[in-house]
Amino acid sequence: MTEYINYFNDANRIFREFGSTTIGITLDEEKQPFELYCMSGLKICQKKSKSISLLLSNELYVDAIILTRQIMELLFNIHWIKQSSGDERKERVYKLEAEPYYYFSKEIREMESNIYGDRPLWEDNNVIEFRKLIELEKETFPFLVEETEDGKRIFKKPEPFIQRLEPELRLKYYHLYRFTSLFIHPGPKLKEVFLKRKTSENNPIEKIIEPTKQILAYTLLFEELILGYAIEIFSKFNEDKIEFRNKLYSDLVLIVDKANKEYFGKPN
Repeated sequence: MTEYINYFNDANRIFREFGSTTIGITLDEEKQPFELYCMSGLKICQKKSKSISLLLSNELYVDAIILTRQIMELLFNIHWIKQSSGDERKERVYKLEAEPYYYFSKEIREMESNIYGDRPLWEDNNVIEFRKLIELEKETFPFLVEETEDGKRIFKKPEPFIQRLEPELRLKYYHLYRFTSLFIHPGPKLKEVFLKRKTSENNPIEKIIEPTKQILAYTLLFEELILGYAIEIFSKFNEDKIEFRNKLYSDLVLIVDKANKEYFGKPN
């Protein structure tokens, strides 16, 4: 696993240095949401790469697998946004950013209903503070809000995750996302690893080494694809940094090639 520790440590450096080429870029949160979304995404890749490297160093393989899910989600979301253009592209970003607020608001409404029920579990003041918080966010980010037919202002939300995936993208990569879910909650795989429950003659830890390497190799590929999108998106910003960015991208491509033990073919 040493090589993958080094691969992700190098990926951390690449994303950090790429991020340095965006210093000084001023973006408008409402007018350039995709650029800002991707800029945040680059930071996620940097931080997750460093974290994965550290977890692998401590043989915390399950924890590393779980972290790969956020990079997968990031790739799927960026790909979905990029399939649109103009106002629709902005709207897709708004929906993704508003989704957590949508579900948080939904729970606040449930809490408010509970206050006036027969067996209230919440004090008025607590719920009022949550409501103030969410209303402040609506005022701060009005582009994340839409009005319903009955005049209510609610946060937007995108289509369900699986429906946002392009058929080809789903066939190629979504099974990996589902596989990683085996390691989130107690189940056969976690019992094998954590409780040493053997289902074969192999050591439980050894059994997940090869699948972990495959997931890690794919994750590096996903980071390559994300960085490729970033190359295109930021091509009009700090143009004197383009050559350096391309060099960083080439460095990551080499890492992905090394990590790929014939696990996958490179995308066209």
